Amino acid sequence: MWPNEAQVKRFRDEVEKQHEMDRIHLLFNNAGIGGGSSMFVNDREEWDRTFNICWFGVYYCTRAFLPMLQKADKGHIINTSSVNGFWAQIGAYIPQTAYSAAKSR
Repeated sequence: MWPNEAQVKRFRDEVEKQHEMDRIHLLFNNAGIGGGSSMFVNDREEWDRTFNICWFGVYYCTRAFLPMLQKADKGHIINTSSVNGFWAQIGAYIPQTAYSAAKSR
C-alpha cells in the first residue's frame, strides 16, 4: 500500500543526513491524486487508493518530520489541496468523495 510509512521515515533520515541538520522550518505536504469517485458506485479499491495517498501521505510525513519541526525556533506545516477539496463532486454527477474527504481537513 502506498504511502509506505517506513519509506517516509527513511526519506526523513536522508534529509537530516544530507543537510546535516536536525531541524526544519517548513514542511510541505503535497501528495495527492484524483479519483475515488463514489464510495457507493465505484470499487472500494479505487476509493481506498485515492484516500490513502491523499490522507496518509500527509499524516505519515507530518508525524515523521514533526520532531524536526519542534526543534526549530519556528515551524510551519503547509498542506496542499486543489479547490476540489471543498466539494464532494466536481460537476453534475461526477463524485470525488475520497479526494474531498481526505483533502478537506
